[in-house]
Amino acid sequence: MDADNPHPLAAPQTARASLRAGDRFVMEAEVRATPLGLLAVGGLVAVILLAVPPIVRAHIGRPRLPPARPIALPPPGAASAL
Repeated sequence: MDADNPHPLAAPQTARASLRAGDRFVMEAEVRATPLGLLAVGGLVAVILLAVPPIVRAHIGRPRLPPARPIALPPPGAASAL
């Protein structure tokens, strides 16, 4: 496509938001993204969300080790068997 008519998936889109609380606090944000960029971010979020359940299932379902048993030591002054 030519410079006057860019491809629709490569044309950046802009969004602005402002948040005001009282007289002293103001937050403003502006985002520019292309549809392909939004698609890439959506793919990353989907992969992360799909990866969480197997990780949680592996952690919850793993067998626990039994508690450690105390080691019986010979009484002090006893001769060693070695």
